[in-house]
Amino acid sequence: MDHLVIPLDPDHVDALQELVERAAAAAELDPLPSPLNPHVTLMAYTGLSPADVSAAIEPVAASTAPFTIHAHGYGFFTGSEPSDISLHVPVVRCGPLDALHRHLCSALRDAGGEVATWSAREMWSPHITLLDRQLDAARLGRATARLAQRHHPSWHIPVDRVALTGGWPERDRCDAVLTLGAPTARR
Repeated sequence: MDHLVIPLDPDHVDALQELVERAAAAAELDPLPSPLNPHVTLMAYTGLSPADVSAAIEPVAASTAPFTIHAHGYGFFTGSEPSDISLHVPVVRCGPLDALHRHLCSALRDAGGEVATWSAREMWSPHITLLDRQLDAARLGRATARLAQRHHPSWHIPVDRVALTGGWPERDRCDAVLTLGAPTARR
């Protein structure tokens, strides 16, 4: 599955890296490299080439004005496998974010893509991943205990771009970046 994401601005990339380093050290994980593509996860999808996705979502990006989102606190997801635990910073859903998500989902479906079940409006939980697929319950506990000792993040993040990326394990692959509100959205 490939993804549509909101790339983070440089200030939030730095703040995220600090949180990742603290959480990884507490969880006794090997030092992690800086993420190549730190982002807010918008959705996962299948069935379309990067060129088809770019063509489908370019009108959405061009007609969407930049806005700001709020990310706050910590959360975690689990899956069917013990290694499916991930730690994240939740992003608060708001009108502009929900509208962008809805229009992107529609554009992908109209182009013949299939949006992942967990990306559907009713289930979608926008987030910024801190640690993924390296945790078990004990490591998650240690990481969250460390993070609870510091002021939790409360970020206001500018949203001015949408990027097409790979899925796990290619999530740092970036196929295209489209600028919001730009007559020609490619950048």
